[in-house]
Amino acid sequence: MSKSRLFFSQILALCLVVCSTASAVAQLNVIDRKLGWDNKLRPNTFNQIVIVVQNSSGTAWKGDVRLINRDKQDFTLVEPSLFIEPGGIRPISFIVFYRDGDDLMIGMRKEGERRLDVTNLESEGELLPIADQPAIVQITSSFGVAQNPSVPLLEPEYFPTTVTGMAGLQAVLIEEAPDFQPAQNAAFLDWVYQGGELHIFGSSGAEPLEFPPTLADLNQPFDSYDLGAGRVIRHKEGIGSATRDFVEREIRRVSSRTEEDENEEVSNDPYAYDNNYYGSPITALFRPLQRITRPEHNWALIYFLAIVYLLLIFPGGYLLGRFKGDYRITYGAIIGVVLLFSLAFDLVGRRGYGEVTSYNYVAIARPASNGRSQVSQFGNVFVTAGGTYEISHVEDNAVYSTGTDLVVGGGDYAVNRPISELAVDIPAFSDRPVLNTGIVDSSIGSLSLQKFTWDEAGDYPGDLVLKIDEPEKWPNEIVETRAVYGNRIYRMQPNKNESLILLRSTEQFHDYYNSHVFRDYYANQSHGDREQLFSQTIAAALAYDMRLFSEKDFEEFELPPNRIRIYIVAVGNEAFHVGGDFSPQQDGRVIYVHELTLPTENVTEDSSAAEAVE
Repeated sequence: MSKSRLFFSQILALCLVVCSTASAVAQLNVIDRKLGWDNKLRPNTFNQIVIVVQNSSGTAWKGDVRLINRDKQDFTLVEPSLFIEPGGIRPISFIVFYRDGDDLMIGMRKEGERRLDVTNLESEGELLPIADQPAIVQITSSFGVAQNPSVPLLEPEYFPTTVTGMAGLQAVLIEEAPDFQPAQNAAFLDWVYQGGELHIFGSSGAEPLEFPPTLADLNQPFDSYDLGAGRVIRHKEGIGSATRDFVEREIRRVSSRTEEDENEEVSNDPYAYDNNYYGSPITALFRPLQRITRPEHNWALIYFLAIVYLLLIFPGGYLLGRFKGDYRITYGAIIGVVLLFSLAFDLVGRRGYGEVTSYNYVAIARPASNGRSQVSQFGNVFVTAGGTYEISHVEDNAVYSTGTDLVVGGGDYAVNRPISELAVDIPAFSDRPVLNTGIVDSSIGSLSLQKFTWDEAGDYPGDLVLKIDEPEKWPNEIVETRAVYGNRIYRMQPNKNESLILLRSTEQFHDYYNSHVFRDYYANQSHGDREQLFSQTIAAALAYDMRLFSEKDFEEFELPPNRIRIYIVAVGNEAFHVGGDFSPQQDGRVIYVHELTLPTENVTEDSSAAEAVE
């Protein structure tokens, strides 16, 4: 070999070594992460977790990034087909249902490789920080000046692009229109509609802060007003007036908060965030849904076959032996009867007799902008044939979870938004709980105050009539209607499709929850038809909507004195079903939520609804 050829061979070998080394170190590094709104997660609800990754190599990286539950107590969330150029940085947003104590990991797998690089979301041996109260944050201004240290600051780039992970956010403080992208503007407006509290400082109804067209609903010239189930409040003073005491008094609505309160553990109740303990509203929601799909055995036929079988064995076998006198015939007949009835019992009593693949659910639907609803949906998937099922809903930006501590299969995963699809392996004649949240293009319109009076003491509503503003959107099959004021629950009576009339209350919500969840469970443990089982879920769904997860939560629960919450329970429709060709056997209940501010003075008017009260 000539010297020149040897030289070029060495150069080529060196290049190959360099390239292979560069490829070997081509990886993603997690350089930052943002938990929820204030680097704390809210248990028993969906939280946004943003991780920022950087391609530290000199070659492009393509593959998927995963958020993994180390104990396999929830579906792995997958961000697929991610492409990052050399040195590139990407923020990746996951919406995860968090249970206190969940150990989360980040997994990264390059396309074409089997190896999964894993790193902890939190330092080894440390738990992710949690908070028992919903968050209150200030959106930083375009100048990035922190003007109010009394609440955590949130940079606009970390605000979600969907409302599905915003249940843990109570209030937002701003002094100027946030510098959001269009998708963030839509999510921000949806958050207000579904129950958020927006405080606008340095503004008034006479001189309102001007929002862009995508947020035009926030330009109403009032000092305060309801928007969907949410509330917009303007303050003439600058945001510097939002002191710690102001936030606690006007937003948290706590009279005082001591240093001891701040240092107190999040919860001393061992069952405070346990989704599987008996009194948990999450357990109380999934349990009846699981029991709806049961084998509908023909017990009369089974008892009849059992009696005939016993009679054929005795005295039938005895009489045959005496009549024929040949033991071979007798034994053969007995063996034949045993085989024949074994097949008959197997056919009549096996699972699948009267069962079909089905999906049963309870959905909590809160208002969103543009006539849509933000949904939290608890479902039970039952199948008669084993396999891997791809489950998706018609919801926008849907995200999935088990909602429980159930251990999932190693191959179960949920594809991140906007694909929003769940793949889960289910054995034959088995079921899986599925919790999902998203936006559906369905609502029942708004409610407005038509008549209202306080009782003589001025502590509780007396007469209340709510007008149904869009009766054409009203569900055809209303199951029941409830209202919650303070810590009490009321029944409401529909007046055709025109109004809702408040009836008197004799029950605190805690007593209502205990009586319906515990009493109904024991009364219907072995009995109860589909309607009875669905009815058991209503109290639990209301408790979940009000974020009541422990005995302490129930004891301390009370809505603000000027707010009333309305729950309309209706039969579900296709907007809440599993899509595709999963199964035509789908049934559920949808609980539509409305929230109103009550006036300080009585409101009277002459109408058919008012006359109906009389």
